[in-house]
Amino acid sequence: MTVPVWGGRILVVSAAMFSQNRAQPFLCGSVKDSRGSNINVKMSSVANTAFCEDMPTTKDVDSLMHKCEAFCGDGLLPFLIGVPSEGFNLEDMDKVCQGDSTNIGRPQVIKHDPGLLKNCKKWSDALNFIKTRAAEFVAAGENMSYAQVEFTASIKDKVNALVDVIASEKTKTKLMSSIDSQRLATFVGIVKANLQDFLSSGALLQGLEGVLDHYQAAGNALQYALDTNMDMVVDFF
Repeated sequence: MTVPVWGGRILVVSAAMFSQNRAQPFLCGSVKDSRGSNINVKMSSVANTAFCEDMPTTKDVDSLMHKCEAFCGDGLLPFLIGVPSEGFNLEDMDKVCQGDSTNIGRPQVIKHDPGLLKNCKKWSDALNFIKTRAAEFVAAGENMSYAQVEFTASIKDKVNALVDVIASEKTKTKLMSSIDSQRLATFVGIVKANLQDFLSSGALLQGLEGVLDHYQAAGNALQYALDTNMDMVVDFF
């Protein structure tokens, strides 16, 4: 039984053919594709040990497909040829993966195109690049929203604190002790002292500006990713 993988790799799981030699009942042994197209062939750890249907990891189609998917890895398209009870040799698989040279002019199930495969990888990377930049932009937007809420809450706390200061006996005494011509200036000085963090480049204001700058930078990065990669994404689909 064989499990081929479109995209340049073939995994041989087991064998479904008898040889004439009872000491060697299975025939899987070649590690090269029959066309010389640089498609890698890997022998599974259970190849040549038993029929697929007699092994827990390949006993049914779902098990075979799971093994095929695990071999391919994320981001690749697994393509299963054969079932536990019926398999194909490597030459027959190559006819499926690379086309049958005896059926010229007929449509191929799968065409092995190294150039297209390379471009497909590049196009897929372009899509992932845009997705990454989009995720960063969304995260920056969430951070900005949180920073705005935090800044607003801080202003409210400062205003409440200012009200308490203005209404305090200490402020009242200080204002009453000032001469008439200085009383307004004294009051303004008290207000400024308690709102200094917002009337100048205080820590809270600087933090909010930093988050806004990061949000703008993330937006610019996303726009650049779209401008430089969108054509490849179109080609990918």
